[in-house]
Amino acid sequence: MHSWTRPSFCRTVAITLLAGASLLTSAQLGLAAVTATVRQSVHPVLIRKDRNPLARIVLNASEARDVILKQVTLSLSGDAPLQDLELVELYSTGSREEFTEPRLLSSVAPKTPLLKFDLESPITATTEVLWISVRVAPTANLTHSIAVRCDAITTTDGSLTPEVQPVSHHLGVALRQHREEGVHTYRIPALGTSPKGTLLCVYDVRRREGRDLQEDIDIGLSRSIDGGQTWEPMSIIMDMGTYNGLPQELNGCSDPGLIIDQQTGEIFV
Repeated sequence: MHSWTRPSFCRTVAITLLAGASLLTSAQLGLAAVTATVRQSVHPVLIRKDRNPLARIVLNASEARDVILKQVTLSLSGDAPLQDLELVELYSTGSREEFTEPRLLSSVAPKTPLLKFDLESPITATTEVLWISVRVAPTANLTHSIAVRCDAITTTDGSLTPEVQPVSHHLGVALRQHREEGVHTYRIPALGTSPKGTLLCVYDVRRREGRDLQEDIDIGLSRSIDGGQTWEPMSIIMDMGTYNGLPQELNGCSDPGLIIDQQTGEIFV
């Protein structure tokens, strides 16, 4: 759960490549009216998430024809060592520009900052959407950041070279996730630090579904004593149970706030 982190902006670069354009070499003249758009949102890369989409690459052609995607070349940067990254993956969502029902094309466990995905993936429509995703090691240091850049896309028609500056992504932790411990949804977090330096996070534990009250909703608490690097198991600190003879689904509590008195150490939820 990371809803307290808000993406600050998106960087989008559209590159139109025409036969003989300045971004093409003479060996690349087979591409006619192809557009590559690279979009990168500024958001954290989360430990405990299997997929962290960092960049979306949209290939558009003026007409549908059979083309084979042969290779995608990426480069990694940032101060995170390579052992912080377990996998870098390349997905396709066909013509869909949302990261839904992604199809894995290839994956690499990075040994060097330069990564090459060798492919034999047909492109038969006028639009093909590719995604670069990473999986972060559980031991990755939260003070680090990573960035990824698409250096080249090679097809049977030629090569595209997007000239895009990589966006830096800080590391974070997916503290609670959908369906974890049998809970449908975790929402509405509040985060604070005690005078002893303990990080405290409280949130809705929406057990049956994601809807608001009235519903079976408790308040959970997670604690970290190492600055958020690791977290203790969840504790339930508010549960109305069957108070006043009501069933759980009509007796929930929701939307916790958190106030910590830094002088006395008292914690109010």
